[in-house]
Amino acid sequence: MFRYRRFHRPFILLSMAMSCFISGYLLGFQYERSYLRSIKTSRDDVKSLRGRRISPHDAAPNILDSNKLAKIARLLGVKAETGDVNGVGYRQLQYQITRIEELLLKLRSLGQEKRRSDLLMELREILKEANEPKILERSQEEDSQIARNVGQSTPTELQREHSKKSNDEFSVLENIEDILEQPPFPPPPIQNVKLNSMPYMTNVHHKPSTCVRYPRKSIWFMTRYIPNIKVFMDKEDINNFTNYYKLSHYRLPFGVKGQDRRLLGRLLNNPNLTNPDVLIDNESGRCVRCAVVGLGGVLNGSDMGRTIDRHDYVFRVNRALTKGRFAQDVGTRTSFYTFFPESQYAKEIQDPSVMPFYVIYRPYDIAYAMAMLGNDTPPLHTYDNGQTYWTPSKPKLDVRKLKIIHPDFMRYVFTRFLDSKANWPTTGALVAFLALHMCDEVNMYGFGYDSRFPLHYYDDEPVKLTRAAVGSHDVANERRLWQKLMNENILYVYNRTHA
Repeated sequence: MFRYRRFHRPFILLSMAMSCFISGYLLGFQYERSYLRSIKTSRDDVKSLRGRRISPHDAAPNILDSNKLAKIARLLGVKAETGDVNGVGYRQLQYQITRIEELLLKLRSLGQEKRRSDLLMELREILKEANEPKILERSQEEDSQIARNVGQSTPTELQREHSKKSNDEFSVLENIEDILEQPPFPPPPIQNVKLNSMPYMTNVHHKPSTCVRYPRKSIWFMTRYIPNIKVFMDKEDINNFTNYYKLSHYRLPFGVKGQDRRLLGRLLNNPNLTNPDVLIDNESGRCVRCAVVGLGGVLNGSDMGRTIDRHDYVFRVNRALTKGRFAQDVGTRTSFYTFFPESQYAKEIQDPSVMPFYVIYRPYDIAYAMAMLGNDTPPLHTYDNGQTYWTPSKPKLDVRKLKIIHPDFMRYVFTRFLDSKANWPTTGALVAFLALHMCDEVNMYGFGYDSRFPLHYYDDEPVKLTRAAVGSHDVANERRLWQKLMNENILYVYNRTHA
């Protein structure tokens, strides 16, 4: 008997262990599904809010409270810091949701098993509804204050106008999948191709310049130059599947591969993105002169401000300081201002008629653009591990004039003129070629590094050019390009002979 029990004891222990394991798995699965059922109630909350006028403070707990957000975060294995759902934390919740949606896309791309994939898909649908723009009405006190300031509109009229605008925006963004052209079945495969392999998208409405004073006779330049290259994005880049398919071959900033098409559709179909034409007065053979102003220290003490402002149009980039003591060296006029989230200093722009150009380098830049168009506080900028980096400031610009630089234009400049060196074109390089496509005469100021001067014109002391100072940019390669373009009589680069 003793031997019999000793012989079967391992099998008994193994059976007990397997029973515990199966019980734990089933309990865990039921626990996970209970989380899901509790989260799904947010869908009913969202639907019940549609059609009702509510305040942001009342909407926050009903749409997605901190407990539900924490449950979603635990299901996805991420950390959520919810904050105060009744105050500023409402916006924080929206940013957390956006972050979790991005993680969902990453998880889906990993090819999880079917049960996990179905769970993530359902969660994403819930999050999508909870993250839709809500029709949030201003309070009566706010409307009364606005009416008093305007002096001609009553709170009821303001409320009705705001409600109509919100309904229009909500309708477009809610039905985005009906706007996007569906791919054929089966969808065409996305192949891995070199940056210069795919044809560049062109602008069918391009009108060539009639200026004859500055002919571009350089064979080197004209064999690379595409006069009708598509410079700015529009909604057809995403709505039309053929266009979207072309852009899906490359990742940002040269394409949209890996990005959520619906999110891009909401961005480019946003009613606040009016996408106006860039009006350049070049009719009747008139030649257009443009100044492209960089940040180079060569402008420090140059006294070139008046010369720059005498151009027909002035392009500026990034931290374009033009006020006070800088005006004498760099001028004050700004026709076109190009930026990305970290480089944005729009508050320094003095020209009220400025047209902003926006560059999308990374996925975060899409979320920042969505915040701009919604007149919302920019989302938190985070690393891939979820740690907070910083929050760029909200740009003080008329976003109705916003133009988004086309990924194919980025690819065109990078492959045809910069020989695909470094990671991507600098903002300065992009703006220089924007001017070459919009103007007849292009003069560049503040480009190129000179050890006799500070790195930037707003710096006080000379800075040694190091890898940390230039980041991922190939400054030497761009310097050679500017010299080549000047030798070919394509543009002029200002340089100082005396410090």
